[in-house]
Amino acid sequence: MLLRYSIPVFFTGRDARDPQVSWRVINHAGQITAEAVNKGGRELRISNLTVRDRAGHLVRFGNGLQGYVLPHSEMAFRARQRNNRFSVSGAARLAAVTDAAPVHAIASISR
Repeated sequence: MLLRYSIPVFFTGRDARDPQVSWRVINHAGQITAEAVNKGGRELRISNLTVRDRAGHLVRFGNGLQGYVLPHSEMAFRARQRNNRFSVSGAARLAAVTDAAPVHAIASISR
């Protein structure tokens, strides 16, 4: 049996700032995307990402690792299943597990 592992390796300077991530949620015809913008100097590992609108509709982006938001960059996470009941405006509560600490944020929802 042959196994292959891919392990991400990140290099940062000693004076690099911690991740500073802001979020936005996009609902395009029921396809929910969470966008993260990292203005910090270190990457942020995102796992178990969920968003909930004010009406309580929950969207899960999957269990486990969703990906990384690299320093000074943007990353979009797309939900695997559509949710036509999710709000198209207002605000959403976003939750995720990261390598730094759990994230609980409020994100604007747009189309």
